[in-house]
Amino acid sequence: MMTMNERLDIDEQAVAWVAKLLGGKTPDADKRAYTDWQATDARHAEASRDVEDLLASLDAAGEEALEAEMVREIELTPKNASVAASLQVFRQLLRLSLLR
Repeated sequence: MMTMNERLDIDEQAVAWVAKLLGGKTPDADKRAYTDWQATDARHAEASRDVEDLLASLDAAGEEALEAEMVREIELTPKNASVAASLQVFRQLLRLSLLR
């Protein structure tokens, strides 16, 4: 059984790898080293997926917050009421298409 310190160490390594790969141009050798690290232990691959999933959910939450703020700004301007209504319809349609 894995100790809490071992789990934290693996999680920290996964965060470090993902951050390094998101940093811009990553040398192929680093990409291969990351893939090798994931392959050496199933816990490494799991920790990597967890970090990547967390980042994806944060991106989605940030996009939703930005979109909501844009709608509020549009709705505050009376002459943009029809634009706001159209945008809300578009948001509903987009959500329905993503659920399919």
